[in-house]
Amino acid sequence: MVISGPTMAQCMGIDNVEAEQHTLVLKGGTPRLEVHLLNHLKPDPIRDPDIRTL
Repeated sequence: MVISGPTMAQCMGIDNVEAEQHTLVLKGGTPRLEVHLLNHLKPDPIRDPDIRTL
């Protein structure tokens, strides 16, 4: 599934966002457990000179 559009951009705080979304669900988990993975397609990433200090 690809997410995009003004509603998603506002929700994520990223202008012009477009990303592939993959949802993983733990089968039989109580309560239900989901993990959402996003592969961002737009916008281009901003280079962070301090990336090593996460």
